[in-house]
Amino acid sequence: MLAVRRLSALTVLALVALTSSLAYATVVVPLTLADQVQRADLVVRARVGSVRSAYVAERGTILSWTELEVTESLKGQAPVTLTLRQMGGTADGQTMLVPGDAHLVPGEEVILFLRRDRNGTNDVFLLALAQSAYVVRGQQASRDLSQLTFAVLGDGTQLSEPGHEASVRVDALVSQIRSLAGGAQ
Repeated sequence: MLAVRRLSALTVLALVALTSSLAYATVVVPLTLADQVQRADLVVRARVGSVRSAYVAERGTILSWTELEVTESLKGQAPVTLTLRQMGGTADGQTMLVPGDAHLVPGEEVILFLRRDRNGTNDVFLLALAQSAYVVRGQQASRDLSQLTFAVLGDGTQLSEPGHEASVRVDALVSQIRSLAGGAQ
C-alpha cells in the first residue's frame, strides 16, 4: 500500500510539474519562414527605439508602443519609422504580460515579420508573436520561442513542449527572406 501511495504522489507531482511548465505558454500553429514571408505585409530589419505603455480603458488592457527605426525593408515598402503595437507592458503600477509575445529591448537590432494596421496609421503588429521576431547579435539571429507551445496538426492535434531552436546566420536568413519575397522590396 505504501508503494502505491508513493507512486500516486509521484504521479501527481509529475502532472503538476508538466502542467505548470505549460501554464505560461501560448499555444500557436507553427509557421515556416515561407508562411511568414507570404503572410506578412512587411518584413524589416530595424533598430528598437523607445517603448511606451499605457492602460487603454476602452479596451480594458495595457498596450505598448515600440518605435522602430527601419534600416532595411526585406519585403514591402516600409517608412523610415514604424510603431509596433503589442498587448502588455507596465502602466500605472500594473504589469500585464503576454506569454509567447516578443519582448524587444531598446537598442536591439531585429528582423520582424509585420502586419499593417488597417486604420492607415504607421502602427504595425507582429504576424505571429515571438515566431515573427529575430534578434540580431553580430552575425547570428535567433528567436525566443520559450513561452510558445506549438500545436502539431495531423491525425489529431498534439501539443509539444515550448520551442527551442538554434540561431541562424543573418546573411543566410536575409537572403532566404528576399528569395521567398520574390526579390521585391
